[in-house]
Amino acid sequence: MKNFRFYFSALMLLLSVGFWSCNQDEAIPSLDALLIEDFDLIQVTNDNTNVRVTVSAQDDQEITKITVNIFPMGMTAADAVATNSVSNIGTDNIRRINVNVPFPLPEVAPSGVYTVEYTVQDTEGKTSTKSYNVNILNYRTVDLSPCAFPSLPLPAGKNVWLFVTAPANTGGEDLYVSGNFEQEAGGTGDWTGGGTAALKFTKVEGSDNCYYIALNLDEAAEFKITRGNWDKVMKNADGSEADNIKWNGQGSQNFTIGNWADRIVLPPVSLPTAAIQTGKLTAVFDVGTTSDEDDFYIVEENATSLDNAIQMVRVQGTSKMAAAIPKNASANYIVVKNAIANKGVNAYGFVQSVTWDGSTNPIENGVRGFDPSTPEINLNTLITNLVITGSATQSNWTGEPPANQSFTKISDSRYEIVHSFVGGGEYLILPFHNGWDFKFGRLGVDPAEGGFLKRTGDAGNLQGPANAGSYKLSLDFSKGSFGVFTLTAQ
Repeated sequence: MKNFRFYFSALMLLLSVGFWSCNQDEAIPSLDALLIEDFDLIQVTNDNTNVRVTVSAQDDQEITKITVNIFPMGMTAADAVATNSVSNIGTDNIRRINVNVPFPLPEVAPSGVYTVEYTVQDTEGKTSTKSYNVNILNYRTVDLSPCAFPSLPLPAGKNVWLFVTAPANTGGEDLYVSGNFEQEAGGTGDWTGGGTAALKFTKVEGSDNCYYIALNLDEAAEFKITRGNWDKVMKNADGSEADNIKWNGQGSQNFTIGNWADRIVLPPVSLPTAAIQTGKLTAVFDVGTTSDEDDFYIVEENATSLDNAIQMVRVQGTSKMAAAIPKNASANYIVVKNAIANKGVNAYGFVQSVTWDGSTNPIENGVRGFDPSTPEINLNTLITNLVITGSATQSNWTGEPPANQSFTKISDSRYEIVHSFVGGGEYLILPFHNGWDFKFGRLGVDPAEGGFLKRTGDAGNLQGPANAGSYKLSLDFSKGSFGVFTLTAQ
């Protein structure tokens, strides 16, 4: 009997050891992300080129490797734009570890929503993978080397060397001068948009953005620089219309092109860190002033006091203010100045708000004033015959487009038109025939599909659809500083 008990006990011990060993071999590492929530906001800049991923992990074996892949939301790790790993960790309990993932330039990874996928592996080769989605603002830029222009004597009949530094995205394409002396230089006329052989720049050997040309100019000469047509004309660094270039009266003149009309890249302006918080939404309002004499607050639209207001902070060097607010998709938030009664309105007196769509971060809007009773512009007086014109339209550029390029009024603030667009062109919106001084264009680099409108001198050309076809262009002047637009295929 004693022998039986001994053998039975030994057998149970062996079985328990076997079960324990089996469970240990089959254990899956556990891990979690720290200091981040779905659809939080991360900024990447030239000073901080990494996306930092902080994780904790635990296993019954030593953890040997943690790998991070970052790819556009909706895609897979096979489409990763950035990846990095940490190896030889040598512990089974990681309370906190940072994996810094170098993030590429916007040409490879533009601002948008990305999935961060992180995987832990142990000495037995077992892995565990988790992920989260995050908004990444990519403000990285290319640092261009200074142009080294040749030192050459002026050709006969020329009185100035024009040395031009073009944007990094010029790609070595041909550049031309187009101005009020173009025909005299052998062109088919003045202000043609470029293409005159005698006014073609020479590219500095080995460079894709450094150009020079010898010209014969006088005090009356004015011109612009293009890549062959007006759709590819020079713009200012902020994307706005550039003034004509005039001769400086010297034997050489240097000029830097801020942007191309069809390839606008705005200078990076990062958001203040105080407005970016874990688990919060960043709200940005353009308040129309760079002065810090007043205080600006974010409140819910139905608020009656500043009791729960969130004070905004300045986006350095701009007229924008920002704040971290709750991620509440059911709430509308507005901006007020100093007191709850001073609600931010657009140019036409409509109170402006922001609402979270559940994923986009940051969310933005703009105002033109803080008194709904005194709008800057009477919309009904301004618009008498809203029309579309430009190279993206059937009429091309004209101040008096045909009747089929007039918008239909849907409500006091909404207009729309269905038009057969020309692919790859640009357009503007005029409130009446020849109303160039009151034109509506785009603000910044909003895509062809939609964005904020801008008025008058700061209005850049709107980008038409890449492909020809029938599209509906809808305008809503109750939203944004001067309105918003959407373009949808029919």
